Amino acid sequence: MSDQQQPEEGPRPAQRQRMEEQLQFAKHLLAGARGKEAHTYEGLKSEHITVEEGAFSPRCALIIADCEDCTIDVEARCAKVSIQSCSNLKLNLKGKIITHMVEANKSKGLDAIIHVPVGTLQVDVCEDCDVVFQKKADFGTAVWVGCHNFRLSFADSEDHKLHTGVNRVREEYPEVDVDKCQFKGGGGGARKRYGKVVTLGEDTKVTVVEDELLNEPLMRLPNSFPTTQREHNAFEARRERNMQRLADHLEQLMPQRQQQQQNGDSDAGDDAGDERSQQQQQQDSGDGDAAPPPQE
Repeated sequence: MSDQQQPEEGPRPAQRQRMEEQLQFAKHLLAGARGKEAHTYEGLKSEHITVEEGAFSPRCALIIADCEDCTIDVEARCAKVSIQSCSNLKLNLKGKIITHMVEANKSKGLDAIIHVPVGTLQVDVCEDCDVVFQKKADFGTAVWVGCHNFRLSFADSEDHKLHTGVNRVREEYPEVDVDKCQFKGGGGGARKRYGKVVTLGEDTKVTVVEDELLNEPLMRLPNSFPTTQREHNAFEARRERNMQRLADHLEQLMPQRQQQQQNGDSDAGDDAGDERSQQQQQQDSGDGDAAPPPQE
């Protein structure tokens, strides 16, 4: 048995404590994002305001509701941004959004310029919504439902633009109730042909796949996990490849194990034969050296 100390498994106590602290901090942020801590601008008309850093706690969700003909520049950090029932709103997001979440709901004439990373952009029942990311790398995923004239573009990549909405999608998916179906889109590069959707949910997803902008209906797996048909097919293909690699690896290991067992059995047989030979030699040698019987 080796005296060498085995490496410790799992995070060390100091690392575990930091992880727990980060988890607790994230929970506080999400609690603020759900409305327990929120800073609200409501009922503004024809105003231009700047929300400066330090105007409220970064743990607060920023809610902009029922504002009309306004321009709002957000430089403060916040947990997330929620736009509700606004019309003709110009929004400049420059402050860090800690949860990377932006929501727009039941708004019309929304022009948003985003300077910071946003992992999830949720747009529900909006009309004439124009979102521009200053950097394509800051965009993660957009999910929309029941929108008319939803535009998504990137200041540093004119080749990536999306103009979608209920009327446009209805022509492409005649079997889908697009007024209720959510669509998902995103960045990274996606093909413009979509596979058949078996089970539809309530969303549409926009993502970037292979450096193309995709706009795809969401489907719900049996466990209610939201995904697209393309993502589901890719996952199944990846799982099949992994299973095949595992089977190939096990198949390669079997002959090696069998050979090792055969070698072990052969060595054991040789050792037993050598031991019997040594015992016989010792017995023969003992008989030759024995004293002759006494003479009468």
